[in-house]
Amino acid sequence: MHVASELARIVNAQVCAFAMVEDFRPGGQGQVVSVQDCGWATSSEREFVWGTFGQQGTIYDPVNQVIMRNWNWTSPTELAVIRREDVVANGDWYDAPMIHDTYRPCRIDHSIYAMHGTGKPGQAYGLGIKKSWGERPYSEEDRNLVELLVAECGWLWSPDRRLAVAALTPRERETLEYLLDGASLKEIAYELKLSRHTVDGYVKAIHKTLGVHSRAELVSRFLNANR
Repeated sequence: MHVASELARIVNAQVCAFAMVEDFRPGGQGQVVSVQDCGWATSSEREFVWGTFGQQGTIYDPVNQVIMRNWNWTSPTELAVIRREDVVANGDWYDAPMIHDTYRPCRIDHSIYAMHGTGKPGQAYGLGIKKSWGERPYSEEDRNLVELLVAECGWLWSPDRRLAVAALTPRERETLEYLLDGASLKEIAYELKLSRHTVDGYVKAIHKTLGVHSRAELVSRFLNANR
């Protein structure tokens, strides 16, 4: 979560939806299987948007229509990073019912979508970031930055990884995020406002639960599981 939130800050995104798993199988509606997100102005806006996607599917979004036509996601190495302006013209975007009925009332607009294959045909996971209504569009440099980050760190949001950490406590999961980001125990203790002794206890619990014996083995397991 820390990586995705920091990316959203750098590219001036209002809403960041990550760890999304979407079903893009032919004939489907791009249903969202699971998602984590941040940045909504109010909880009611979040509920409104995801409620709409729950009823209509993400194919209601014109960019996802392009994604469904052009990618099949049969390979876990397949990656698509898409700036809305590159695949849907302004006229088609702003005339779409999704924009009038859902995005504009919630004051969100320009988007970048970064999706990874899962190895299961039609299923992808990844990241979507959106700017506030009235902001300038994302630049090509913004898109390239998202591509770089997702290519290197997108495995952090993969379905396999989330299943692996489900058995950890909330504090252990926070500690794990920092470990995988490369933070030292001292840095983790500072960020979480805990003693180093407490953080060390969380690290030992993480190792025991996940069956690893070192940070190197921990990182290697997550990398190898998702590449």
